[in-house]
Amino acid sequence: MREIRPVYTVYFHRDDWRTPGKATDVNQVFGLLKMDNIAGHEGYEVISPATVVDHEPDLIIADSIESVVGNPSLSGLHMVSDTAHIPHHIFELKEDYSFDRDDPRFQYTVEAFAAFAYPDTFPVPEAPTDDHAPAAEEGEKKEESGDGHSHSHSNGHGH
Repeated sequence: MREIRPVYTVYFHRDDWRTPGKATDVNQVFGLLKMDNIAGHEGYEVISPATVVDHEPDLIIADSIESVVGNPSLSGLHMVSDTAHIPHHIFELKEDYSFDRDDPRFQYTVEAFAAFAYPDTFPVPEAPTDDHAPAAEEGEKKEESGDGHSHSHSNGHGH
């Protein structure tokens, strides 16, 4: 990471607007990857859409791209209005990703996010096998902590 020069701003989007702030495992991952969380609160709290737009994050982590681009409150973001930026700025949390440190997919998720943010520095990780990352049982409810998914991204943020 010594050679990494850009420091990206990042926002972890959830449909309920409850996002990890400082003093969270997710924020520690951001710090490790030289990213600044736009959420300045402690723990998990609701962030206003206006705050997200005002901060214009470089990267957004979200359960789906549609949850960002289809949200009228986020239409003012450059990455939403210029659709060419979407694949490089929105890290979509796939089903096999988890930002929960207790989940066996955590390391894979961090590596995938690092490869998304810094594709010239980090290789895309190999997906974990069923032996290392058990899939959730069908019908099992996903954790509501907001730590549950991951996305991929390529450099070329255009900032």
